[in-house]
Amino acid sequence: MAEFQSYITMGEDLGLKGKELIFFAKGLDAQARDERQKEREHQRGLKECELRIAEENAKSRSSGKTDVDPSKASPFKKPEIPCFNEKTDEIDSYLKRFERYAIATGKPKSDWAMLLSALLTGKALTVYSRLSDDDYKNYDTLKKALLFTYELNADGFRRKFRGSKPEGGETYAQFVERITGYL
Repeated sequence: MAEFQSYITMGEDLGLKGKELIFFAKGLDAQARDERQKEREHQRGLKECELRIAEENAKSRSSGKTDVDPSKASPFKKPEIPCFNEKTDEIDSYLKRFERYAIATGKPKSDWAMLLSALLTGKALTVYSRLSDDDYKNYDTLKKALLFTYELNADGFRRKFRGSKPEGGETYAQFVERITGYL
């Protein structure tokens, strides 16, 4: 209910009144509900996949098979890094972190899009779910769509570069690395 009230307030700030205001708030509420439902379904699917993998691993252990390489046994197991949080994380930094993790763990680039999808939430998850059947497995396409959605294109990075200042606790070397990334 508090969320719906915030939509009403947002609509009022935009100058909406009466039926237009109610229609606007109901639309945003329905969209938020749909996104939460998609995220729950996505998480449920991941859990089912993890359970199947765990069952297969248990079966292979009980049958005495020990020649399975653990890094290759379950390529779609959820990566052991925190999920993307659009309130606290910047998508470009998060993608760089994910890429370093994937390289360090030896994951093939063909699996990166599926691995990343397990870590996305909110608007980023919506971007992934709206990719075409041909594109949802392509990491480069997913990355491009995420950066576009979060307005991290040439103009966005140019604004970030020009407006950058060292953050509290950031060394000069870290600052140089950050603005180099904006370039």
